[in-house]
Amino acid sequence: MTMFTAEMKRWLSENAGGKMYDELTFAFNARFGSGFSIRQIQCKCVRSKITTGTQHSGRRRKKSAPIGTVKVCPNGLAYVKVSGPGKAWKLRHLVEWEAANGPLPQAHVVVHADGDKNNFAIDNLLLVHRRELHSMNIHGMWSSDPVVTKTNLLIVRHRLAILDRVKGLVHPRAEALEAKVRRLGPELPGKQAQGGNDGE
Repeated sequence: MTMFTAEMKRWLSENAGGKMYDELTFAFNARFGSGFSIRQIQCKCVRSKITTGTQHSGRRRKKSAPIGTVKVCPNGLAYVKVSGPGKAWKLRHLVEWEAANGPLPQAHVVVHADGDKNNFAIDNLLLVHRRELHSMNIHGMWSSDPVVTKTNLLIVRHRLAILDRVKGLVHPRAEALEAKVRRLGPELPGKQAQGGNDGE
């Protein structure tokens, strides 16, 4: 086993300051023609109480990205740096939607109406309940045409509202969804026979 000589110890003491362990190891091995590992140099410095003035790591610490930095992952989703350490990154389309509309409601997601993950226009970002999202997915109702996607979403909401009524469920959004369907779509079946307008 190769031992550290007195000269080596003296060199470490005189040259360790301000260096990362990978840099220190490279310089040390170049100076003495040795083959010590980063771990061996680090352990020797710790045992000999030789301080480097840097983190005890063989890797350089990456500089922290400034808040507002955008990065795109391999899956195409964009993230924005929103804070310091911890949960620092957030999906960009959520950041854009919340900036215009406030906090994301519970059990909801935001999707791109045209399917383009790089289109962050507010009118292209749709707030969708997870229940609606599931129905859109299983029935293949997404489209690259935002008008088609929005129309399909209204159809899904209409269907879910009817399903809730049939099952006797009181869905928190059932009344609001039914009112929206009445405003934007044809009248519900049997409405005229029941006596006309509800006051819309």
